[in-house]
Amino acid sequence: MDTMYPAKINSPATTLASGINDNVTTIPLTDASVLPAATNLAVIGTGEDAETILYTGKSVNDLTGCTRGFQGTAKAWDSGTSVARFFTAYDYDTLRTNLSTHDETETPGIHGSTTANTASKLVHRDTAGRAMISDPAVDTHIDNQGARDAAISTHAGLTTGVHGAGANTLWHGGLTNIVDKTHLSQDFGASATRLRNLILTPITGEIIRELGTGISAFSASINGTPTTTSVVYDTETNEGDLTGIQSGANYWGRRILHNTTRSNSRKIVSVNVATNTITTEASTDDWADNDVITTQSQTNTMAGYCDIDLSAEIPSTVTAIQVFIFLDNNESTLDNTRYIMIHPFMAYDFGYRQWLNCNVPDLKTQGTYFLQVHSQKMTYWKAGGCDDIGIGIKVVATVEYADT
Repeated sequence: MDTMYPAKINSPATTLASGINDNVTTIPLTDASVLPAATNLAVIGTGEDAETILYTGKSVNDLTGCTRGFQGTAKAWDSGTSVARFFTAYDYDTLRTNLSTHDETETPGIHGSTTANTASKLVHRDTAGRAMISDPAVDTHIDNQGARDAAISTHAGLTTGVHGAGANTLWHGGLTNIVDKTHLSQDFGASATRLRNLILTPITGEIIRELGTGISAFSASINGTPTTTSVVYDTETNEGDLTGIQSGANYWGRRILHNTTRSNSRKIVSVNVATNTITTEASTDDWADNDVITTQSQTNTMAGYCDIDLSAEIPSTVTAIQVFIFLDNNESTLDNTRYIMIHPFMAYDFGYRQWLNCNVPDLKTQGTYFLQVHSQKMTYWKAGGCDDIGIGIKVVATVEYADT
């Protein structure tokens, strides 16, 4: 198995205490305590130019025994540059490789045996509650198939009461003709895993559609006292971010307008850039003249990300959505920066972003992606070449939990 290094909850960041060149192996920090104990990984900088290092020791606020350019290119960094234990490509690749190796080498018995190779394995719990690879030769490991079919048939007829409390979780892929969704919300017992429902019915309309969009987050100051549904602005920058927003009943997602003076937000319904007026859903907030407003996400602070509220169609029980994204490129030149990225509503994490490219001239491109949903919101970002293309995002399926 390849070495895997512990993570750090919420990936707290520190900074370089002084500038470094591209080959020093002792790296001074302002607070090394926010990073995991050695040996581990750290990422210097952010974005595509970041450098991942491997450190083998910590001495007060110094990282020692560093391998520079463990991933990315070793380079000189200025004092004050961010350093954190982010999720890296190495973490993902190592996890995937180790899982593959684990699947190929396990034998009957407690996990960890690597003495032989067996195919078509089943996993169960032993008497001590540990996970084990089942051995077909042991009667107590695998139930009689006829008895199991009878148990599934009996379970299918149940509509009330405790289902499977204290038992191993049963995943059944052949459920059909579910007439009443309440059958999926019965009491499954204190120790049972929550039931995951994949609902494949597309949601009518689109989350958003934008045409000829600007690529940077809009910001401005409020001009005058806002009403409960209207905000007039001035001293704006990147107004192009608003010009392409399509409005109407068919577009049910809402771009979020953040008030950084008040630390709250509204949902954008439509924009009239000719009159510098943003129409919002009704709000009883405390917004006032000269407050600073922006479409820049306040959760994913990576520059350019904006938030989209999904609550009009996505209930709080939904934990993921399958989205269909299309890009309509009417440009006549090749541009490798013509793409968008989607990301869960959370702090930026390279491992969670997904993107769709449309760099070939006069190309219409599309893709389907699964995206985690937090707080009934998502975020997305437009690259530099997206200032004159059409963007649309539609929900084609949702994933939700049915709790007791």
